[in-house]
Amino acid sequence: MKKTYIRTVRNNEVRILAHVLVSKELNNHELDGKRFAFMPYRNLDKTSSFDANGLTALWGTEKLYRASLESEDAYLKGCEEDRKLLAPDGIIRWYFWHDKVTNK
Repeated sequence: MKKTYIRTVRNNEVRILAHVLVSKELNNHELDGKRFAFMPYRNLDKTSSFDANGLTALWGTEKLYRASLESEDAYLKGCEEDRKLLAPDGIIRWYFWHDKVTNK
């Protein structure tokens, strides 16, 4: 598993590895004040469709991440709670986070 960072979203931003990250998919501070697990993907192939500086994915809530480390049963129980928060309309989305300065 890639290195995972637990962070609280504030003003639609998180700080990871000295970078302030924002998500283009979030505009209304929907996740502010909540703690999530983030996984950075760096050094991507420059020909990929992602930013050459890399990107960071919101993996899920801190609670779900910690449950995944305990057991499969704990993880499966936590999935329903994450869905209510991250997919209230029933559609699960990937939220990618990019450096704030490049997010224009």
